[in-house]
Amino acid sequence: MKNRLNALGLNQEDEKMIVYILAQIKEKSETWFIKQMIEAVTLANGGNKEEAIRFIDELLKKYPRLSKHSKAHLYYLRGFANHYGDNLKEGLVDYNRAISLNPNREGIYYYDRADLKKEMGNIEGWRNDINIGRKIYPEWYDDMIAD
Repeated sequence: MKNRLNALGLNQEDEKMIVYILAQIKEKSETWFIKQMIEAVTLANGGNKEEAIRFIDELLKKYPRLSKHSKAHLYYLRGFANHYGDNLKEGLVDYNRAISLNPNREGIYYYDRADLKKEMGNIEGWRNDINIGRKIYPEWYDDMIAD
């Protein structure tokens, strides 16, 4: 970053100011995204699955340049809302997208996709996802699968 700023011929004070402003923008955008994610999670976990799906669709459309990590979270949440809103095929598509964007997300993506596959009668797919998720986060899986 500094090399690019130096190429512009800025003095040190201008350079410091730009670095400071960029840091503020990053902090505010991360805070904004966290707030959006909290709202999406609240909607997806609450009774309003359709509203969660619409909200997440809007975020994905409005902000196409989100990081892969952020998009993965949104696809996972939309998958969750579809899954537990009885749109199993759409939920599976969204879980698959989340996993392809962020395959090592603490195993939760695999757990919920496994649950969905089990509901669809795909026991082999359920086993595969459970085994992958268990490798990523074994303690959590052992607790969740124990029941």
